[in-house]
Amino acid sequence: MTGKHYNWHRAWRRDDSGHLLHQTGLRVLVRLGDAGSAALVTEGDSLRAFADSEQARGVPSHHLKERLQRLLREASQWHQRNP
Repeated sequence: MTGKHYNWHRAWRRDDSGHLLHQTGLRVLVRLGDAGSAALVTEGDSLRAFADSEQARGVPSHHLKERLQRLLREASQWHQRNP
């Protein structure tokens, strides 16, 4: 049995500049810090594209924060699996 997030990894890819791109338009840069910790950095324009994409699908604005947090967790997992 599969859940609604089955194959979530197919929505992600890496562009030529090293950013992680989600199909919603969210663009994430993974910066490695001291002791191997990773910081995820997003751009304002990509956050706007993400919000527009989600709202076009009918997602209410008060759910965008939760969805963004889930996508950032996914970005971290995808980065670890696809170095």
